[in-house]
Amino acid sequence: MNGRAWTAPELRRLRRLYPRTRTADIAHALGRPLSGVASKANDLGLRKPDNRKKWTAREIRVLRKLYADTPAAEIAAALGRKPHEIYYQASVLKLRKSKSFKSRFMKQQIAKNGPLWGSRWTPAQIERLRVLYPQHPTKAVAKATGHSMSSCFKMAELHGLKKSPAYLAVMLHRVSTKLKESGKAHRFPKGHVPANKGLRRPGYAPGRMRETQFKKGRQTQTWVPIGTEVLDDYGYLKRKVSDDHAKPSRFNWRYVHVLLWEAAHGPVPPGHVLKFIDDDRGNVALNNLCLVSRADLARLNVMWNRYPRALCEVIQLRGALNRRINRRLKDEKPHRRSA
Repeated sequence: MNGRAWTAPELRRLRRLYPRTRTADIAHALGRPLSGVASKANDLGLRKPDNRKKWTAREIRVLRKLYADTPAAEIAAALGRKPHEIYYQASVLKLRKSKSFKSRFMKQQIAKNGPLWGSRWTPAQIERLRVLYPQHPTKAVAKATGHSMSSCFKMAELHGLKKSPAYLAVMLHRVSTKLKESGKAHRFPKGHVPANKGLRRPGYAPGRMRETQFKKGRQTQTWVPIGTEVLDDYGYLKRKVSDDHAKPSRFNWRYVHVLLWEAAHGPVPPGHVLKFIDDDRGNVALNNLCLVSRADLARLNVMWNRYPRALCEVIQLRGALNRRINRRLKDEKPHRRSA
């Protein structure tokens, strides 16, 4: 125990004064720290009376309707309450200000008081910015107003200031002239002869290089003719239907069961897939295919529809057993460290 113990008269006095007296006044009267008085009152279960005015159903409806886009001070004036009561009840009801209100409020505060960071803008500085910004470089405006260039850009944006067309034309001409002069030393002069003019190209050098080059019209080793059928990694049979090198390779191959269905019933509608009735992907036959939506396919693939009920119960029990084992191991870790 830290500090001196509480005596019976002090406890009786605390019980008598706490409900209707400020905690700071009680601490001063008893000669104890504020935190000690508050802690002892909490241990004794003492509570301050709730003198807050109850919220009516009408007030809550008005608060829900106005809070998102109306300042709390205006809502408080309309309901005859204080702003902190509005904020507290809004937090209880989990109400939030809208994004448009936050943006509008922030712009009003910055326009009124200047940016929320750095030095503040005075009315004289803002007026000087209005006069200088359209016709002068921003660096000169920043020096004249005593603010940074980024601050000048931001304040000009808030007040809708832009550079004048005449200033932009002069700056564009100045920059283009500077680029012409600064890059002149790095450009090829008129009539320049390339250093590799007349030299032999790769493939015409001495040796066997030309023998090992691809001949014109030669196909790659992985090329197969149209109509070739292969199995993909998931066991589906697909067929090569075109040899268009301009398209990605996946567009030159089509699944055989899809081609079979489209020949009989037309294209597969969006949001639907073809399912093998016997779940055998190698049995590509029209009577073994059915058209289902992706939502129905997800329901069909649920464990309880794919396996016997006894096997599903075993899988569930195994998962529950693993969770219990992991929980027991997690609880034993601190004991193992301390040991």
